[in-house]
Amino acid sequence: MDGKYDPPQPPIVKKRSIPLPSPFLRGTGGGLKRGEFQTQPPLEKEVEFGLSSLKKEGESESPPFQGGFRGIATSRKRRYLLIVFSLILSVSGGLTACSGNTVSQSWFAPDPQLQDNSAALEPSPSPSPATRSIPQEIKDNRLPPNFPETIPIYQQAKLVESQYRVGEIKGETRWQTEADRETVSEFYRQELENRNWAIDTAESNNDLAIASLEDLQIKLSILPESEDSSGTIFLIEYEVESPGSEITETTAEAETTGTKPAIVPEREKVEISANLERVSPQVRGYIEDLAALGILPENFDPDRAITRREYSRWLFEAHNQLYRDRPTKQIRPVASASQPAFGDVKEGDRDFAIIQGLAEAGIIPSRLNQDTEALLFQPDAPLTRETLILWKVPLDIRKGLPTASIEAVQKTWGFQDTEKIDPKVLKALFSDFENGENANILRAFGYTTLLQPKKSVTNAEAAASLWYFGYQGEGISAREILVLENSQSENSE
Repeated sequence: MDGKYDPPQPPIVKKRSIPLPSPFLRGTGGGLKRGEFQTQPPLEKEVEFGLSSLKKEGESESPPFQGGFRGIATSRKRRYLLIVFSLILSVSGGLTACSGNTVSQSWFAPDPQLQDNSAALEPSPSPSPATRSIPQEIKDNRLPPNFPETIPIYQQAKLVESQYRVGEIKGETRWQTEADRETVSEFYRQELENRNWAIDTAESNNDLAIASLEDLQIKLSILPESEDSSGTIFLIEYEVESPGSEITETTAEAETTGTKPAIVPEREKVEISANLERVSPQVRGYIEDLAALGILPENFDPDRAITRREYSRWLFEAHNQLYRDRPTKQIRPVASASQPAFGDVKEGDRDFAIIQGLAEAGIIPSRLNQDTEALLFQPDAPLTRETLILWKVPLDIRKGLPTASIEAVQKTWGFQDTEKIDPKVLKALFSDFENGENANILRAFGYTTLLQPKKSVTNAEAAASLWYFGYQGEGISAREILVLENSQSENSE
C-alpha cells in the first residue's frame, strides 16, 4: 500500500505530510502503554484533512501532540476495515460464550411453537349442517305469521297482543271488543260448529271452548272483567300437535351434547286430492313441488279460477318460503296500519296482514303509491292474467321496472291483442320478456300470441307462476328448495 487514498467524493482538500508520533510506550510486560512519546524517527504519513483543518499560509507548525488518541489519523478505508473486523470478533465471541448460558441460547433458538405446528395447520373440520335451535318466543301486536287460517276471527274484535314461537305453529293472541261475553261466546260456538271443529269441553270458568280440528287445537277463554278495561278481552291459544311441529327434549339434549338432531321440516307435505292427469306434465311438476312445500291447499282444483285474495296469499307464502334463509328479501306482514291500503280490506280480515304487507312493499298497486284507481282491492274477484304479471314481476326484478310502450311489447311478445292491455302493465310485460325462459307468461300460459289480459287465471296457472322467483338466471325455484331439504335430511341421519 503506497499510503495514498483517493476518496470517492470530490472534496476540496490539500495534502501535506506531517510526522505521526507514536503515543505508546512499551511497558515491562512487552505491551504498549499510554504516556510520553517514544523516541523514534517520525513516520511520514500522508493524511487528508478537510477545509476546516487546512493550515493557512504563514502559519507556524501545529504544536506537538500532548498524548492520547486525538492525534491519531488513519485512512478512512483502514478505519472501516477495523470496525467490521471488530464486529465479527464480537459476534463470534458472543455466540461462543453462549454455549454454556441457557438464557443466551434461548435468544437464538428457534420458536418451539413454530417447529411443530402441524396440528395448527391442519384444516378445521367443516361445520355440520345447521341444526334447528329451540324456537324463539316472539311478542308483537300483530297477527302471528303462523296463525292458522282455519281459526275464525271475530270481526268486531281488535288484536291487542300476540305471542308465538318461531318455527312452530303455536302461539297466543289477545283480543278486545266492545261486545259482551255472551255475544263473543255465541259467535265462536256457531263458527266452530259450522267449520266442523270438535268441541272437547263446554264452557267452564273463563274457558269458552277447547276445540280441535285434525292436529290443530285451540283454547278460547275470556279474562275476568276489570275496572280498567272496557268491553271484553278474550284469548285464543293455538297449537298443532303433530310429531313434526315440536322440538322434543331429545332435540334440546342433542344440542347441548353436540350430537346432530333430526331436521324437522316447517311444513308437512300436502296431498292434493285433485286429479292432475289432465294437467300438462310440466305444470303438474310445478304443482307437486309447491304442494310439497305446503303452499297449496288440500282442496286444490287446477281448473278453478283463483281469486285475488287467494293469489295474494299464495304469492306471499311462496316468495317467503323460497327465500326462507334470506330474511332481508322476505315480505313482512302488516297486521295493523293507521292507513289501510284498501277500503274493502280492513283490520280483522283474515288476509289483511298479507295484503297490507304486499301493498306497503309496493308490490300491489294501492293508494299508498298514489294509484287512484286502486282504492278497492276486490279480494273475491277473479285474478286476471295482466294482474298476475303486474304483481309477480316486481318480485322477480326486485328493482324499478323500465319504461315500455305498446309497440315495444308487441314487438317482443308479438301479442295480437296488445291494445287491450292496461297501460300500467306494459312495463311488467316487457321486463318479463327479458327474463327469457323463466318468463312467467311462458311458464303459466305457454307459448301464445294472444295474452287475453282480462281472462281469469286458473289455480294451475297461478301455481306455475309461483314456482320460480328471479331474473335473468339469478333466482330460486321450488325444486331447489326441496332438493336442499332432502340433502339436509340425509345429512342429519
